[in-house]
Amino acid sequence: MKTAGSEKQGNSTGDSLLHLIRPFLILFLPVALIVGAGVWGFYYTHITNDKELMTQQDIDMISLQRDSIDRDFKMIVSDLLFLAQQTELHEAVGGIEPGEWVHLGLDYLAFSSRKQVYDQVRFIDNQGMERVRVNYNDGAPAIVAQEGLQDKSRRYYFRDTASLAHGEVYVSPFDLNIEYGQLEQPLKPMIRFVTPVADPEGNRRGVIVLNYLGKNLIDNFVRMHVHPPDHSSLVNSEGYWLYNIQHDMEWGFMFADGKQRTFANAFPQEWQQIITSDTGQILSENGIFTFTTVFPLVESWKSSTGSGEAFMPSAQLIEAREYFWKIISHIPSAGLNAQAKDMAYRSLKVYALLLVFIGVACFLLLYSRGRHRRAEAALRQSEIRLAEAQRLAHIGNWNLNLVNDKLNWSDEIFRIFEIDSEQFDVSYEAFLAAIHPDDRELVHQAYTDSLENKQPYDIEHRLLLPDGSEKWVHEHCETFFDDHGTPIRSIGTVQDISARRQEEAYRDKLLGELKAKNRELEHFAYSVSHDLKTPMITIRGFLSRLEQDIADGNSAYVHDDVERIASATAKMQQMLEDVLELSRIGCIVNPFVEVSLNELALEAADAFDEQIIRDKVQIVVDAELPVVNVDRARLLQVYQNLIGNALFHAGKKKGLHIRIGSEERGGEAVFFVRDNGVGIESHFHETIFGLFEKLDSNSGGTGVGLALCRSIVEAHGGRIWVESGGKDKGSAFCFTLLATNRVVRF
Repeated sequence: MKTAGSEKQGNSTGDSLLHLIRPFLILFLPVALIVGAGVWGFYYTHITNDKELMTQQDIDMISLQRDSIDRDFKMIVSDLLFLAQQTELHEAVGGIEPGEWVHLGLDYLAFSSRKQVYDQVRFIDNQGMERVRVNYNDGAPAIVAQEGLQDKSRRYYFRDTASLAHGEVYVSPFDLNIEYGQLEQPLKPMIRFVTPVADPEGNRRGVIVLNYLGKNLIDNFVRMHVHPPDHSSLVNSEGYWLYNIQHDMEWGFMFADGKQRTFANAFPQEWQQIITSDTGQILSENGIFTFTTVFPLVESWKSSTGSGEAFMPSAQLIEAREYFWKIISHIPSAGLNAQAKDMAYRSLKVYALLLVFIGVACFLLLYSRGRHRRAEAALRQSEIRLAEAQRLAHIGNWNLNLVNDKLNWSDEIFRIFEIDSEQFDVSYEAFLAAIHPDDRELVHQAYTDSLENKQPYDIEHRLLLPDGSEKWVHEHCETFFDDHGTPIRSIGTVQDISARRQEEAYRDKLLGELKAKNRELEHFAYSVSHDLKTPMITIRGFLSRLEQDIADGNSAYVHDDVERIASATAKMQQMLEDVLELSRIGCIVNPFVEVSLNELALEAADAFDEQIIRDKVQIVVDAELPVVNVDRARLLQVYQNLIGNALFHAGKKKGLHIRIGSEERGGEAVFFVRDNGVGIESHFHETIFGLFEKLDSNSGGTGVGLALCRSIVEAHGGRIWVESGGKDKGSAFCFTLLATNRVVRF
């Protein structure tokens, strides 16, 4: 049975709890919103950075794939013209007659064995009849017997080359090989390269046809994927897939039921933008599409539309610029959404735990002492801000008669070696003399070993050119022996591979930079998570003390508790703002303008006028500082941070002198901010530019200023360092700028 007293006590407790709801919501909701904004900012920045990294990787990847295709085409045409030259040599010596076809076939057989990328090497006469044909046979090349030769007069690539002039090249569309009127099985992607062959009088005798195995091009294409191979595809100018991870979508134009299997049908809106631009990036509801255009044909080369049917002619001939493919990298929306959902789920879990912690803390604080407006205001002022933190193969042949020791070079070798054929006595010794001294013994030993082992050799080595520069070449040699095993003749090829070597070095450099950026990102994330714990621990600790002081009635300590909470909150806010500013470097780019460093340094010093006057600090700005082409706002930050750093660490030191100037060192302009302050010991010279690094862990500041300076200077292509004789010997912070945008004038 309830009594009147118990009812009154219950109502009082209920009323007290009801009165807590409004102040609880007033305190809890702003804090929850601020923390939510911080969690959302972290989530947004993480997702944005991941997306930017993936898209930049795609841009780099499709550029490498485009360059690889260009190199393949130039190599093939070089081979084609080389074969045509050799075939015309046969014509000049004995005429291309039935008796000569056997010798021509042997040459083609050796060529096919060495190259290993051509399904067929053929000589077709003016009537379209194959006269010589070598089939690669999946690594077992063989000359096709006379009865196996076919009439190709009705194939589009023969018809389309009827008007080719001597020296011109025809390149067929990239399609599937047809044998005996049917698609070859299994499917064999093929590109046919054709050039005419003429007799010494200039009469056309036929054409050389190289059937290039397109699988090699596709394998090279796939090998350059940064992401899994479903990430990019190769599409022809009509929107048909030449490569797709879903192989049943490829080569639609070769099948009666495949005309709808196109990129254009799968992604019509995106295709309209891709087909009208050479390169770009599209963000649509289907994901991110990064694309570039491959124009593999040199301007003088010819092509046609081809035909998917065995004996149908091409619709028309096309010029080199009309022959193009699209490389398209696609990051599906599903992948992006899954990544975003996973990050959102983890962020929500953290946010939920934070809400529980904040709710309990607010409720206990309000229940024990009521509303505390100062603590509420301090918590409301806690704001977290984060932002979006990220491009011909030359080949020559030679013949060495080992009986009379006579060496013959083709003109191309003279061009590769950059030697005048009229002024050069061709001999093996002279050849060795043209090789780089460090590689000379290696090449000589390789040739000597090949004679002893009776095996061909391949070697890459350097040339030392007459002007002192170097080239990289690939050399292949094969020696022929008589019946007694005595070497009688060596033949070989030399190919200039300097461009490939340079591209490999450039690729390695890019990969190294990517790894360095990943390491820097990992360190950045670790540092932020580690250094944010300290103010959070402080806030939590003093909330507990505040609760106790309120409970004990120690009003004298309450104000101190609140001030410490506010101080820790402000420190955390400043730290986050500094980290945000650091993350903007390289992402938010202001236009470069001409800036007087003299005016910029004076403007930076003006920000500290009050302290300079109060502490009687002498600041000298050299009048001859140059005008430079830079990001003005960012470079102003550098000067402000370096001046502020000197003032902050001077402490109570009297007679502080700061000089801002520049000097020439080894032909390089070095800019500096020099002071006579406390100095910096040598073991700190490297570490102080790290994120959250400070000389004294008990000093103020966030440890982000010098890291920010380093990022800004490096974004300008320069470097920054400190010079100091040690404790109490002053210090000088020095930096440089990239030569291409550094000094405009003095």
